[in-house]
This record gives sequence, structure tokens and C-alpha cells, in this order.
Amino acid sequence: MSLRFFEYLDSLEAILGHSFRDRTLLIEAITHGSFRAEHQLDFDYERLEFLGDALLQAEVSEILFRNSRGLSQGEMTRLRTQMVSGDALRRITSRYGLGSFLLVGEGMKLGHLPKGPKADVVEALLAAVYLDGGGGALKKLVEEWFEPSLGDGGPDAKTALQEFCLRATKCLPVYDTILKQDSFHSQVTCSEGLSATGTGRSKKEAEQMAAKKALELFFQVFSGG
Repeated sequence: MSLRFFEYLDSLEAILGHSFRDRTLLIEAITHGSFRAEHQLDFDYERLEFLGDALLQAEVSEILFRNSRGLSQGEMTRLRTQMVSGDALRRITSRYGLGSFLLVGEGMKLGHLPKGPKADVVEALLAAVYLDGGGGALKKLVEEWFEPSLGDGGPDAKTALQEFCLRATKCLPVYDTILKQDSFHSQVTCSEGLSATGTGRSKKEAEQMAAKKALELFFQVFSGG
């Protein structure tokens, strides 16, 4: 392998926050079937993807159990489905630039990367981290990638709003937060036509303020006040 390829793997390890003892696992996790066929390899990421799917379901279930107090089994199941959906996995791939690390055949390089591999690579990488570093390494990565969608945890405004939106609209609140001059401005939307804004010195503070105002507004709407 070339020095450039090792540097390529170094960059991916930095994103994952894990240095592999067995880098063959990392290479397998980013090898698409088209690359395997083109180079006559005996592996691709599909087996790791299979394991990663099961591991992710279990880890997200634990996150929900710990952080979504008051939600029913059905509500937690719906939330887990949203958190591990193909769209959610593709957002993670986009956020961390994981798609650029995929090894694909020349034919696939000519066009845009299909949706499937953009989601598959997340699960494959999670499995590779687990096999190389154990449950602790996996848990750390899953919490980094998936727990932020639950807010900050604990009985704060964001968590309360999350639980309220799930019950009232079956959807998660969506935050749009930007920095303007010296303060953060956040808009949270729970369903079409229902939103609130907040400001703060930090992103967290602005989102908490928006969530607090949203709760006050939404309770008025849904209570008929």
C-alpha cells in the first residue's frame, strides 16, 4: 500500500476517533461491492453492514432508554426508527464526509454515489470499530453520532419539547441555529405552522430558549388556550 493510502486511513481514523489495531477491518468497511469485483477481492462491507445494523439498533435503544424518560415503548420504537433510518445515516455520512472514503469501482465514480452506500458505510464502520475496539469504542462513536438528535439529555426544555412533539405530532423537533454577530439565534419547528425562536450566547443556550418558548406556545395551541 502507498503512503498516500495510509494517510487516507489516518484521516478516516481521526473522524472515527479510533486508531485501528487491525486496519484490514477498516479497509473492509469502506470497500464497496463494485470495487471488490473490479479488483477481484474476496471481501466487501456487506458482512460488516449486517453486524453494524444490529449493533446500532441495540445502542440506540439504550440511548433512548436512558434519555427519553416518559416515552412509551411504541414512542421509543418510532423514534429509534427515525434515528437509524436511511435518511438519518446518509446525513451522518454527509456531515462527516464518509462518502469520500468509500472504495468504489471506476464505473460508479463516473456518476453520483447511490443512496444505499451512503447509509451502508455508517453501519459497516460501526461494526469495524466494535470488532477492533470493543463495546466501549462502539458506544462512544454511536453517542457522538446519534445522541445529539435527542437534545442534551436530562429534564431540560429540549428534552421536554422532544417528548411533547412525539406525543402530539409523532415527529421530532427540528432546530435551525445560526450565529449572528455575537449571539446565536435558533428557530425550532415541531410541526408545520408551529415554531418558536430563541437567542443566547451559545448554540445550546439559544436552542434551550427556543424550546422553552415553543413549549409555552404549543401547550396553548394543543390545550385550546
